[in-house]
Amino acid sequence: MGRTKEELKKDILKELQEKSPIVLSRLFSMARKPKWNIFEQILSELEDEGKIEIKPHRIRPGSREVWLRIRR
Repeated sequence: MGRTKEELKKDILKELQEKSPIVLSRLFSMARKPKWNIFEQILSELEDEGKIEIKPHRIRPGSREVWLRIRR
């Protein structure tokens, strides 16, 4: 069974605190079948709470990777 939104939110924040900046696809692999809308909600909540900063980081031409950086 999948995790609740709160559990996923906690896991995402923990992962970000341990490895920042982090590539978004690495976070996606944390959830078995992530649904982007839930994931996006969690990320925007964390950003609203001032815990993370979402910005393109180390973007390579032609790459779809987006990096997240934790706000310290």
